Amino acid sequence: MSQTDTAHAWWSRLRHQGLLLSPVVMVERFPTAPPAAKFPTLPKLRDARTRFESHLDTGKHGADRDQAAILGFTDSLLENFVGHSGSRLAKQHNIPENLTAVVRIGSRSDTIRPHRVVFGDAAGTTPALLVMADTSPQVGRGRGRTVYSRFLELLRGTGHRLGLLTNG
Repeated sequence: MSQTDTAHAWWSRLRHQGLLLSPVVMVERFPTAPPAAKFPTLPKLRDARTRFESHLDTGKHGADRDQAAILGFTDSLLENFVGHSGSRLAKQHNIPENLTAVVRIGSRSDTIRPHRVVFGDAAGTTPALLVMADTSPQVGRGRGRTVYSRFLELLRGTGHRLGLLTNG
């Protein structure tokens, strides 16, 4: 394993249930390892993860995950660890109407909205990432297929290419 391969060895250890980016693409696009996290952010992220896991442990075994718990951990990750807060992160009711999509399914229409939007600029005008929380056990499988297809329709309807669908 070369020096550049070990820089991204953490990516191969993640359980992302599928190939999101191949190790070759990671080395091509990002030749160096990501910078180490600042010390104060690690305990906040660890606490958020502990809260999320304890919430899952209090539920019934095999029960669906709670959307509020998923979004709570996602908020902590985006705000404390990645550093997106204030006008760079829109939640629920602060999401602009142009980031919703109306989808016709048979004879009825349905409005799809992301749960979180990360903006690429401080003014909050250029969306960089759309985030939705999925409560099904696996993204894109079983009941998760419906949520996944709705999320793809949202990305297509709003003209965005980058999104994150998470189930914790």
